[in-house]
Amino acid sequence: MMAFEDMSIDAYSDGDRTKRILSHPIAQDLPQKITDNIEKWRNPFKDAWMMLRGEMLDVKAMMNALSGRTIQETLCGKAEAKQREKKTELEKMTLGKTTLKSFFKSKGTIQKDIDSYSAAIQ
Repeated sequence: MMAFEDMSIDAYSDGDRTKRILSHPIAQDLPQKITDNIEKWRNPFKDAWMMLRGEMLDVKAMMNALSGRTIQETLCGKAEAKQREKKTELEKMTLGKTTLKSFFKSKGTIQKDIDSYSAAIQ
């Protein structure tokens, strides 16, 4: 900026130093003041963008957490249903009742199933 002023003043005012503004001998600290002032400026749009970006990340994290919770609840429900099914099958086999699953099984196989079901339930 200073070089531009020097070149313009030299071209249009025949090198008269009194017509200079930024490089005038009296205003020697003006360029530093301008630089300091520009460094103090803040862009409010950048601050708003950063805030909105943080909020969007929070919303995405909450959505991920809720979807993970839903998946976990589904898996827990399936595991509990499977365990209930095994428990009822175990009760029927221990009482000696014939079920569709144990209809074609031998007594040794039924005993192995009883042992494996009781181990799976615990």
